[in-house]
Amino acid sequence: MGIHPKITFPVELLHEFITLAALPPNQAELRDLCLVSRQFKDIVRPFLLSHINVGGFSSKVRNRPAQLRYLSDGNCAASSLARTITIDFTASFTASFKNDPAKVLNLMERTMLKYLAAAIRSFKNVNRVICIVGPDDPDWIYSLVMDSLKSYPLTDLFIYFPHQIPISFGAISNLQKLCVEWIDGCRYMANIPASEVAKLISQSPNLSHLEVSIPGATISTLFKVLDADDSKAPLSITFLSINGLTVSSKDLLHVMRHFQKLKYLAVTNAVYDILNHDIWEIFLNQRIHLTGISTYSTTDDSFGSYLKSFQGLESLALFRGRPLGDDLPDNLLQTVVEQHSNSLLELQIFVHWGSDELWIWPFRESLVSVLSPFTNLRRFGVAFDSPFGDVCEFQRLLELLFSMCTNSFPKLEWLTLGFPGTRCNRGDLPRHFRHSKPEAVTRNNVQRSGGLHDAISTYHSNDLTIDSLWIKVQETTYIPRRDSTTGAVRYVPTT
Repeated sequence: MGIHPKITFPVELLHEFITLAALPPNQAELRDLCLVSRQFKDIVRPFLLSHINVGGFSSKVRNRPAQLRYLSDGNCAASSLARTITIDFTASFTASFKNDPAKVLNLMERTMLKYLAAAIRSFKNVNRVICIVGPDDPDWIYSLVMDSLKSYPLTDLFIYFPHQIPISFGAISNLQKLCVEWIDGCRYMANIPASEVAKLISQSPNLSHLEVSIPGATISTLFKVLDADDSKAPLSITFLSINGLTVSSKDLLHVMRHFQKLKYLAVTNAVYDILNHDIWEIFLNQRIHLTGISTYSTTDDSFGSYLKSFQGLESLALFRGRPLGDDLPDNLLQTVVEQHSNSLLELQIFVHWGSDELWIWPFRESLVSVLSPFTNLRRFGVAFDSPFGDVCEFQRLLELLFSMCTNSFPKLEWLTLGFPGTRCNRGDLPRHFRHSKPEAVTRNNVQRSGGLHDAISTYHSNDLTIDSLWIKVQETTYIPRRDSTTGAVRYVPTT
């Protein structure tokens, strides 16, 4: 037998293969690709080391000093290849907020403290930092981390911190993306962290992506430092997500000069000034045409009028609302069909009001004809209503939903399913908010959730043609598997 010739692929093609392999849920398998050849290793390693978790990589605190010591040398591959780092030392240090760390830390903690700053400074090409501060972390840890970041050429900063930690961004400036989440803070103290965010915003003239979750703060506070300096030009914010902020027409009008190029707006749990014009009327009057909207706001006439005023909406997520009548959501959907059916790529409709028994807008037969014009959808989310978690009822709804997806949504990639009582959870919050309070667990919720999971697990069909359609229910993702013998499609949860 002759020796088979060595098969080689163009480097560009290998990059394409590995990029696809790096997508969830296959990312853990990238390490195996490093064993194929040196060429594969050279290509795969930058993917593996592009995002490094400093501190929180292991649940065992005793493993963390060795990582910091290794990174502090500055000569490892991670130091040069990382583009994003997550800094998370939650529960790593036991010192109280006010004590001198040199006096109260144990030997392992002193070792971590010795190498921590050098480890963070060792990264040479990081432009994105995710910083997570735990509720029991000493405040000097946060100060040390912020001081270590000042040498970075940062463009993106995402920080999650509890209300006990006094926030200060030090010398950080010139950001393009900023996400700040204040966890479990008291509303009457909200303007303190909001003022610090305002200083950072004023030092970032190229800021275009802003996400702020500081319940109780006002939107005008975020821009007060910048607006106090007449010599500074307005920002060109294209992505804005606010959670829990107080929004009045007066404040919003005052800062609208920063939103003239806005394309995506997420407003969740906002407190509105009901005596003034609605937010959507302001956007309508200033002719700002958004391509993406995620909102908890009232689905009233002003929102419908705004949607009627333009075309080209690509993403619409409607969560908890206060409809004025049972038929209003359907009327609102009809408006979206008339103006945006050709452009809409993502539609999430989880609208309810009050307790989980007062469900207003679940998926039902009458919605099929309303939703069918959205032929370009890639992502779709809807809730099922089965009062006692009846698996047979969920199976009937699944058959109806899959039939609609097959016939009307040929490009659909993701299907998100909920049930009455579904609240905005971690995955639903816009982009980077991660610490929303979990929904209350009730007996009915557990029954419904279990019934829906059972219906998906037992579903099989020979007619489903969308082989790449993934399903998400709460924290579980289901992927399709087609039987090679029968051709039937079943859904299995990812591990």
